[in-house]
Parts: sequence; structure tokens; C-alpha cells
Amino acid sequence: MASKKWWWLGGGAVTFTLLMIALAVFLLWRFLPEVRTYFPMGKKIGVVEIEGSIYSSEEYIKIIHSYRDDPTIAAVVVYVNSPGGQAAPTQEIYDELVKLKDKDKKVYAYISTLGASGGYYVACASDKIYASPGALTGSIGVIFTFTNVEGLFGKIGLSSKTIKSGRYKDIGSPFRPMTPEEEALLGETVDDVYEQFLDVVVEARRPAVTALLETAGEKSPTRYRVRRYLMDYADGRIFSGRQAQELGFVDELGNFQKCLEEVAAEVGIEGEPTVVRKRLKEPSMYDVFFGSFRSGLLGLEDGTPRVEIKYSMY
Repeated sequence: MASKKWWWLGGGAVTFTLLMIALAVFLLWRFLPEVRTYFPMGKKIGVVEIEGSIYSSEEYIKIIHSYRDDPTIAAVVVYVNSPGGQAAPTQEIYDELVKLKDKDKKVYAYISTLGASGGYYVACASDKIYASPGALTGSIGVIFTFTNVEGLFGKIGLSSKTIKSGRYKDIGSPFRPMTPEEEALLGETVDDVYEQFLDVVVEARRPAVTALLETAGEKSPTRYRVRRYLMDYADGRIFSGRQAQELGFVDELGNFQKCLEEVAAEVGIEGEPTVVRKRLKEPSMYDVFFGSFRSGLLGLEDGTPRVEIKYSMY
């Protein structure tokens, strides 16, 4: 009898403990929304934060892939607050966001304070672009930057000698002026990279611009007509969020909360959505200090002149 009594007591204690754990889990889930991000259940919204200039894609792609492989992430919102950056990493981030759609995940973008040039390029990967009315966006174009230190070297008594295998091998050299022919060649490269940008914008904004043109009285505008329309504004100019919506570059105006609520409704999330935010890896103090020192010294990067082709405001 005594052993049976202890068996019942032990079973009761285990049952009580399990009930307390279940209650604690429920209370955490109900009253601490940030805890929900760690639960492997329910539909969630993942956020990719594009903050500041874009100079690398690696960390962003890691975050995108983590959302891609998480079955609880039903949609991804790209939060953009960026003037753009280098063309190649911008294109890499865009490509990975587009691939999310193949995994049946919705992709949306929200432009906060600034979503210009490469920032807008990344936003074009989304199904719908939201923006704050006072945000700055647009600046569709390309900048090819070279640093020239010839004058400074002359003042301090330094000179440079280059031995090259071809006439254009040192094109863009910081130690001599660029010839008109070289400028023309680089201009062709800029034009090609610009066309790549324009192709992305046309693909993303064709439905919105088609609707605008049809409202204005045009019947069944072709892709070429949409491209011509967008080219009229894709000259580096900047728009406010409201101007961008009126011109067809943005779909909806509002704050980030409105964007999340409408995304949640789109994917069937009831009530307050669970939002997952994964931060970029923080740079070390060494990288911050010495990286800033190198970048600020005559525009040098890792001791060499910086050459950048950018989707950037500046």
C-alpha cells in the first residue's frame, strides 16, 4: 500500500510539474511576443534590415537563407534605410530575395527614411513596396568612382612608373589623368550596368505603371512603352515617398506597422504577427578603427586606391 501511495504521489508531482511548464510556456507565448520567435510553430514574418551603404552581401544572404530554410517564415519584409552601395553585392542580395518566391514565401519591402539607388534596387525584389510619405527614394542610376592622387604625389615629391601589357591595362590609374577615349570606354560600362538596373525596375514596376498609363487613357501599354515611361524618371532624380507612389515607383504609403499588418493578413496570420529580426554580424573594434582609417586616407581601401561602380546616391 505504501509503495502504491508513493507511486500516486510521484505521478501527481510529475503531472503538476508538466502543467506548470505548459502554463509558463503559454504565458510567455501570450504576453511576450519576442519569445514567440523561438517557437518552432505558427506562421511568422522575417525582417531583413538593409541599413546604411551596401558594400557586402554575405551577411545579408546568410539571413535570407535562414528565412528560406525556416518553414515557419511565411513572408519576408525588407526594411530599407539605405542610400545604396556597390552594384555587385546589391544585385546579389536582390537575386537571393527573388529566389525566396520559389519557396512560396511572400516578399515585401518597406522604405523608411531612405531607399535610394541600390536601396530601391533591393526593394524591387518584393511583391509590393511600401514607403513612408516623407521617405526619400529613386536615384536610379550608376556612379563609377576613381581616386586620383597625382597632384598630391607631385607636391610631396613622389612619382609613379607603370609598365603595362595593353593600352588600357591601367585605365583608371590614380597616378595620371584619364584620357577622353578611356572615359568613353568606362561610360559604356556605366551604361551597361545602368541598363541592368533599369531592367529590374521595369520588371518590378510594370504592373503599376501599366495601370497608371491605362488610367491616363492608353490601351494595353507594351513593355517597351513602360520602359520609356520609367526612363523619363530613371535619371538619378530623387522622389519623396508620396511622389514615388504617384509615379508608380511605390505601391502603398504608411508606416512599418501598417506594412506588417497587411503582410500578416496576406499570408493568413491572425492577430499580432510574430516578427523575426536577425541582425548583421557586428564588426570588431579592429575592423571599425582601422577600416575607417584606411578608407579615410586618400580614399584608399586596404592600402590601394578605391574603384567602385555603384548604385548609390553619391
